[in-house]
Amino acid sequence: LAGTQIFGVFRSIDRGESWSPVGGGLPLNPWLNSLTIGPGDSLFAGACGGGGCGSFRSNDGGQTWQKIALDLPADMTLESLATDTNGDLLAGFYSGGVNGTGIYRSLDGGKHWRKLEGLPEGAYATSLVREPSGRFLAAILQRTPEGKTLGLGLYRSTSDGAIWKPANFNFPVSDYLFADHLTVSSAGSVIVDLHWPTGEGIFKSTDRAPSWRSVL
Repeated sequence: LAGTQIFGVFRSIDRGESWSPVGGGLPLNPWLNSLTIGPGDSLFAGACGGGGCGSFRSNDGGQTWQKIALDLPADMTLESLATDTNGDLLAGFYSGGVNGTGIYRSLDGGKHWRKLEGLPEGAYATSLVREPSGRFLAAILQRTPEGKTLGLGLYRSTSDGAIWKPANFNFPVSDYLFADHLTVSSAGSVIVDLHWPTGEGIFKSTDRAPSWRSVL
């Protein structure tokens, strides 16, 4: 499954040799902000297009989509998703401004969401993963009241998302650190793509993220 900008969602059943459009229920000509695998066979997406923005869930491999998070403001879109140790959902939502933007938890498969505390006002997760140990790592951006976007690097939670603390250790800089594309292996290694005003790189941690080394 692949999400695109403007052209929507495509699915391949022959290992990428050919692709077919899917995505009934998404906005017209959708711009995919995120496309994430959820529990079981579920898929989650944040999309904007004709008819506005929204967050969506698919239970049939992306063929059809249903709008979720109806209890949140209509302009909020899902940016990242992970599951906690109980199988509940944690997600980063972006609202286009400060109000409402943040990390949320859902106990009912995405129908309803509750905002979690502990992040700076206007901060949200563009990438969110759960390590094998059960801890969460999140790549955090912050939208300011003046409309600026700040990179806050990585935050960690050891309490299933209840409390978040900065985790920018051994990086070249600690301020204006834009992080994205967090991935974690079954062995616990974590890789993250970082950008800052004077450089960029890909970093890897093999000790559950207290320390990092540049790999590219």
